Amino acid sequence: GGTTVATRAIVSTAVYSGVASVGPVATADEPASDATFGHTTPGVSVPVDGAWVVSYWSDKTSTTTGWLPPLGQISRAAPVSSYDPTVPGTVRVSGLLTDDGVPALAGSRAGLTAVASGKSAAATTVSVVLRSG
Repeated sequence: GGTTVATRAIVSTAVYSGVASVGPVATADEPASDATFGHTTPGVSVPVDGAWVVSYWSDKTSTTTGWLPPLGQISRAAPVSSYDPTVPGTVRVSGLLTDDGVPALAGSRAGLTAVASGKSAAATTVSVVLRSG
């Protein structure tokens, strides 16, 4: 007997106009350490006014079916993979991509907490600062 391994992945794509094509100014990611509903993105520094701060949360659990974004954030994508509980080894992967809805002001940005509908310790959060173009 062999081992069956199932892999699930989700992809979110967002397009921002008015940002430089040379890549992000800063990124930070942080894996979850405890099984919890709320997951917090890492804080980042916004070097100049006009950059965009994009936040992303993802978890891997069969119990999460959606996310509640942080107050003031605009949800841009909320992908959820398919899940079949009758197939051993499968799990659901879900995500949430948000931003402020307006360019950010320069300065330090604390992490933001989004709340998943299911508890998970298999979560990752990412903050990305896009340079204004």
